[in-house]
Amino acid sequence: MAELAPNFPHSPGRSSARRLIFVQPGSNATAWALMIDKTDGSRDYRYPLQLILIDRGNNKELKGEHILFTDVLAKPFVSYGSGVCRMETKLLFHLPRSRKLIDFHARYSS
Repeated sequence: MAELAPNFPHSPGRSSARRLIFVQPGSNATAWALMIDKTDGSRDYRYPLQLILIDRGNNKELKGEHILFTDVLAKPFVSYGSGVCRMETKLLFHLPRSRKLIDFHARYSS
């Protein structure tokens, strides 16, 4: 993620063993973030990345109640297969879409 989405650095305080959180930097009270969850009882993560809006002031482990908005256009699904190349391919597909959705939502939030 650091190479493919440098504008979404990993947020270790908000992440957990089952949930990876990457938060867009800024000074607003809210922040766009990308979330990747592990499926129940699995080693695999759900895809696509979930675009969420969170309270920037909460630096503790992110729980469902801390999510202010979840993009409903991308339903999570189990993505079979593992490996660095597969992960990178999935990210290369989903990251540009998330950036476009942020731009889309920004039109209605100002």
